[in-house]
Amino acid sequence: MFAYLQTNAQEYVNILKELEVPDTTYNSTVTVNNNVNINLMPKKDNVVDAYRIRLYFNNNQNSRSEAYSIKNKFNSLYPSIPANVEYKAPNFIVTAGYFLTHIEATVFLSNVERDFINAFIIPIKVPISTFKHDVIVNNINQDEEKKEN
Repeated sequence: MFAYLQTNAQEYVNILKELEVPDTTYNSTVTVNNNVNINLMPKKDNVVDAYRIRLYFNNNQNSRSEAYSIKNKFNSLYPSIPANVEYKAPNFIVTAGYFLTHIEATVFLSNVERDFINAFIIPIKVPISTFKHDVIVNNINQDEEKKEN
């Protein structure tokens, strides 16, 4: 999807350049006048719908140490899959992975549930700039191969 957005931006720039070249038949040019306020408009965040695996969510007295323990356990089993601990008062939360489709998340969840029985899928919005799907999928496959060997 990011490549698609980048291609559209490049096409827009190329079209503007083509329009600036004088037409040899009619000796005409097209001038594009952009509104000066266009640069003042807020930039739209380029985000995609995605999924993560929620490994832990609790607010008990030991939740901080439990959250970091679960994250460390996950990192030892799946070292190349991103996982993070987050504090959203009053809860400590551990989430892992980034998946474009629910099916991808479900497949990974079926592997994770063996070690994290309370894990479940959550929908999220992910900035395109931080979402490297091919890298993440390859990392998951590599981690699964390591576990099997």
